Amino acid sequence: MYLVKTTNGDKILNSADAVKSIKKEDIEKIYFLTEVNYDSVISNADIRDCIYSYLKGKQLSKETVVDSVASVLDVKKNEVSKVITAMKREKIIYVERDYGSIGID
Repeated sequence: MYLVKTTNGDKILNSADAVKSIKKEDIEKIYFLTEVNYDSVISNADIRDCIYSYLKGKQLSKETVVDSVASVLDVKKNEVSKVITAMKREKIIYVERDYGSIGID
């Protein structure tokens, strides 16, 4: 399944052949959609909110944030670490290279 952002709006298409039917110059972006688990989506949102609240206005070590968020939400540390990594990729979290701490943009 594909989400295709076009100059004429967004379309959800079921096959690559359907994507081919759109003029290439009309396509702005294409996203591949996959099924996700509801609990995983909700859990990640909760983890993100907790990380944001914990880091707001502070710079702390990743380990401190992981330990605190995992403890508060009673989730595995590796789940919190994955969310932090995703937030870094999305440029929501920055890394202070000189000190190794992380913060929120």
